Amino acid sequence: MGKLAEAYCQTGDVEQACDLGTQAFAIGSQLRDTWSLMAVRNLRVQLIPMQTTKAVRAFDDRVVPTLLTMPR
Repeated sequence: MGKLAEAYCQTGDVEQACDLGTQAFAIGSQLRDTWSLMAVRNLRVQLIPMQTTKAVRAFDDRVVPTLLTMPR
């Protein structure tokens, strides 16, 4: 789901990308799946140019605290 979110981001559909990214984050967190969470972190990097949009700010509020604590 994280990779699908990245694809939406690349097509410019920021809201859908953030929605799918949030879902991927919830699933990855629940399952403690590092690879899924890394895909969400990659999505966040791709969203940097659009970080002032409402969708990205809401996405950040939900996922950034956890993503910042992950190993690189």
